Amino acid sequence: MHQSIRALLVAAILIAMTGCSSIYRTTGWFAYDYSESYAMPYVMKTDDTEMGCAMSEAMTPMLLSFSELT
Repeated sequence: MHQSIRALLVAAILIAMTGCSSIYRTTGWFAYDYSESYAMPYVMKTDDTEMGCAMSEAMTPMLLSFSELT
């Protein structure tokens, strides 16, 4: 009886500890795909260099931080 409770507790702890990694991984891949499929083509089509620089400055730290998680 105690072993099954202990096993259940260990399983619950392991699930709780890995729960956020799947969310971070999905979010990271979504951000990466968005920037590659939508943001970069938009920036490459426009002649507004200031906007392109601002978008790069804004998105680079976010994408680099998620690359450590995925």
